Parts: sequence; structure tokens; C-alpha cells
Amino acid sequence: MNWKSVEDLKTQLMQTGRMKVVLGEKDIVRLIEQLNKDKRAIDTPREELRYIEGLFNLPLGFIESFKVIPKPGSEKCECGRVPTALDIVYSAFSKQIHPRELIRDTLIGVTNIFEAAKDGRTGECLSCGRPVVMFSYWTNSYAYA
Repeated sequence: MNWKSVEDLKTQLMQTGRMKVVLGEKDIVRLIEQLNKDKRAIDTPREELRYIEGLFNLPLGFIESFKVIPKPGSEKCECGRVPTALDIVYSAFSKQIHPRELIRDTLIGVTNIFEAAKDGRTGECLSCGRPVVMFSYWTNSYAYA
């Protein structure tokens, strides 16, 4: 695929009838760089990255960055928590939306995956369980946007 922006990549992917694609190393790096420029992006705090690593038996410090862009209204939960990637990952893990091995492999970066987002993904606030919606989230080898 030849793309210039995240929206361009998303459009091209959807035109093929797919929502997910494996990207080469240069493309995933370029995609992450573009996503990192979004001013709405929220960094997941280091202690929450360590929590994710613990859930999936990853070495401490393995996940260097995991950012999210919340849907308007989900930037801060009613309980006061600022939702992060931990809310999405923990929801997928605890509700068995994806097998543990798939989540772990995605975090490790076995394959560079891009998933096109339509309406965002809903998770639950880790503190109170209220729904939080993320338009996008990404780490070093995975992006949902």
C-alpha cells in the first residue's frame, strides 16, 4: 500500500473490504510517528505500563510507550481517572475479548498490525467500571486508529 497519512491508509484499507493489515517495519514506524504528532494523544503512565507488563509476563520496561486518543467525553471518567491504554487492555483481557496469547503477542510485536477504527473501542474504567471509548491507541508495533 502506498499511503501519505493515517486517514489515507485507513481509506485504502477499507476500500479493500478489510479492517486490518500487516505492515512492514518502515510503514509501522512511519504510522506511529504520525500518530504521535496528534495533540489529543494521552501517554499511559509508566506505572500503568508496568501493570500491563505484569499481566502478560513481559520484562519490566519492555513497553516504552502506549498512547491513546479518547473519544470526546472519555478524556476523564466521572470518577476522576484519566483513561489510558490500561483500561482498554485490561478490559480486553478480563472480559476475554481476545485470548491472552494474542494480546501478549501484539504487545511483544510479533507482527506489525494496523487496524482501521470506525467508531472507536469501548473499555471499562479500571477504577469504577464505567465505559470509556478510545478513538485510537497504539504502541511500538500495533495501532488502532
